Amino acid sequence: MNQGGVPKRTRVLMLLGTSLVTDARVRKSAKSISDAGYAVTLVWCHPMATKPAPIEIEGVEVIAVPFNSYLQKHRAKLRAINPAANPRRGPKLGYKNAQDRRIAAQRLSAREARRYVQPKGRRGLFLAQQIHRLRSVALTRREKSLVNRQAKRFSREDWRETLCHIADQEVALDPVLRQIKADIVHVHDVYPLGAGVEYKLRQADHGQRVALIYDAHEFVAGQARADESLAAAYATMEREYAGYVDGFVAVSEPSAKAIQKELNLSRRPTVVINSQPEVPMEPKEGWATLRELTGLDESVPLIAYVGGMGHRRCLEEVIKAMVQLEDAHLAMVCVPSTRHRYAKVLMQLTKQLELEDRVHFFDPVPPEQVCHLVTGCTVGLNPLQPHLLNHELTLPNKVFEYASAGVPVAASRTGELGRVVTEYGLGETFDPAPDSIAQAIQTIMSNHWVYVNATRNPAFIQEFSWEKQVANLVALYQAVAPKAG
Repeated sequence: MNQGGVPKRTRVLMLLGTSLVTDARVRKSAKSISDAGYAVTLVWCHPMATKPAPIEIEGVEVIAVPFNSYLQKHRAKLRAINPAANPRRGPKLGYKNAQDRRIAAQRLSAREARRYVQPKGRRGLFLAQQIHRLRSVALTRREKSLVNRQAKRFSREDWRETLCHIADQEVALDPVLRQIKADIVHVHDVYPLGAGVEYKLRQADHGQRVALIYDAHEFVAGQARADESLAAAYATMEREYAGYVDGFVAVSEPSAKAIQKELNLSRRPTVVINSQPEVPMEPKEGWATLRELTGLDESVPLIAYVGGMGHRRCLEEVIKAMVQLEDAHLAMVCVPSTRHRYAKVLMQLTKQLELEDRVHFFDPVPPEQVCHLVTGCTVGLNPLQPHLLNHELTLPNKVFEYASAGVPVAASRTGELGRVVTEYGLGETFDPAPDSIAQAIQTIMSNHWVYVNATRNPAFIQEFSWEKQVANLVALYQAVAPKAG
């Protein structure tokens, strides 16, 4: 008990290894857990090359931690010299240059930051630090035969060597997390999971029990990545740390089932769907809708896409479908921005198809503005490439943002997403082909008010309300929180 008989608030540390700027799930979770009576500190990483956006969440202390990708850039450089190169190095008398010295210092800092997670890393740490000092003195001595030394292939997947950027983040987070006292650590997504485990073990060494919650935003083992070694590395990392987790969170029921099987968990993860509140947020002054931004009359069909730029979103097929929708306009809100390289690919395709007057590109808005942004649109698009395991299991937040704004949904015919759209009559589903996408949109436009009314169905709203998801999350907090005394 605190002075005055007021119970001590449970302290929560939320960790995010990616940008908070457009992450609606993390922002809503932090605000809702704070509203539930917890003292929340949210720490997120941002690359040092960019200026962090000032983000305020009512009742939540938000800390942006800059990090520099020293190890990641170094690995990329070595692999550019020789794709089969093994970045591990044996001892050498002197460093090649100042950059090499900085890389070695970062590795030592990573060992220090992981001394509880990886106890064997402590062995010889003092000696390694002394050698580092000696090699720093001999900085001008250049290494020889670099490529030959790195030519040996990995005999097995070593995620620590592959995921160098994870170590970069952990080094940046370590001094910040030392200053924070928490009873519960809520890790969002796989990237800061190691930092969360390290925090838990360090506090245990100081006599304090900390509960660790891992919020798996994706089914990591089912994510498709261009680099297969990355996919294997993330899955290996997740499996190694799973044993330290006290409570798991998944984004859908199918995802929870898959995670339980993949990680051999005794209990099914708690499901927290990234949905919307029952009562939409009132728009603030200065917020605009896509209709206002495009200057289109309400009689003109306006199709909206709000989301990430990527090849696995079927966005090129969406633009090609616009050729068949002669009277409609398409507004694409590009995450992270219209300057993204894939956004430029889409702009070039739009120009080639002579659709520049009907396809509009916009930069993203903060998550809390999205529902108002799409208000008044005719159809909201949620395209995902089918037959990818993670896509089959996920339930994207966009379907709920569109529905909350009373906008019917045209979505990919994928597992859980397709099921919800079809079962609740929110819209139509399509295959990843221009003809199928155009047909789904035309069907919605021809029966528009039927689908609009489905988005307002009380049964749908109550089943997927954010309030219901928060109740699930708070119940998990109460179950894993360290007991007093």
